[in-house]
Amino acid sequence: MIDYAMIKDRLRSFIYHIGGMNNRTSSKLDNKTSKVFLIPLYNGFCNKKSAGVCLNNISTKYNLIRAVLSWVETTEGAEGKYQQKLKFACESLDIDDVLNCMDELGKWCKYRNEVIHGLLNKNIISLNENLTDKAEEGMKIATRIDSYVRVVRKGNIVRKSINLKL
Repeated sequence: MIDYAMIKDRLRSFIYHIGGMNNRTSSKLDNKTSKVFLIPLYNGFCNKKSAGVCLNNISTKYNLIRAVLSWVETTEGAEGKYQQKLKFACESLDIDDVLNCMDELGKWCKYRNEVIHGLLNKNIISLNENLTDKAEEGMKIATRIDSYVRVVRKGNIVRKSINLKL
């Protein structure tokens, strides 16, 4: 559960530093400039038709990050200052490594959910064997995501491009 909380925090920080939120406590994409771009990007990536993106769910966070990185990989030029700075900041990442990490995170979250549901059903004996390894794996994922956040945060160029507080 501690790993899960750390991972959620690091994913939220990533989205914060790409300008998705006006402040760190937001539960949705709330910046006028970035949400006009990010919501359709997320909806297209997830085949959804939503007017907003709620950031309370961990899968929403990592799918939004995947959508942004897929856009960075497939877009030659970016229109507008925000998109240009976003693309520039994300191009500093090893995108394949981030996407692999998001895949690992998806698998890890499935295991974590099995453990949580097992606790409620009192059926965790079979899950208990891998618990220590999975806890270490969760910590490694959180550390990797933190390293991605540090790259995107460098100079806060994305947040500055849309006049957001740091």
